[in-house]
Order: sequence, then C-alpha cells, then structure tokens
Amino acid sequence: MGKQARKTDISQAKLAIERAGLYIAQKKDIEQLAKVSADAYLDYPLHNWLFGGKYDAKASELLMEISLKTMLKD
Repeated sequence: MGKQARKTDISQAKLAIERAGLYIAQKKDIEQLAKVSADAYLDYPLHNWLFGGKYDAKASELLMEISLKTMLKD
C-alpha cells in the first residue's frame, strides 16, 4: 500500500470515528486518560501484583501514562 493510499484510509477512518460521535484522543489528553485508565484498573490483579500486592493509584497512573505514550503514533 502506498503512502497516499494509507493517508486516505486514515482520513476515512478518522471521519467515520468522528461521525459516530467518538473522540480521537490527542497527545495533550494523555495525562487525563492515564488518570481515568488507572481508576479503571483499581481491582485489576495484575496491577496489584506489579505493585507488591496492593493497588497504588500513583504507580498505576504512571504505568498507564507510559503505556499510552507508546501508542501515540497509532
């Protein structure tokens, strides 16, 4: 697939997402998304295990922020 075709596909996908009433997160949203994501993992066993068996809100938020930053291009 050529660069132009890929750009067209991405543009069409973004338009479909926006028409569906959804929001495409941006780099400036990462901090807030990390907070929301960390809250969603409050009772998640893997997070508890990673943080010594007890949920750690700050550590979970940092983990989510790092994870989200790895997806910026996607």
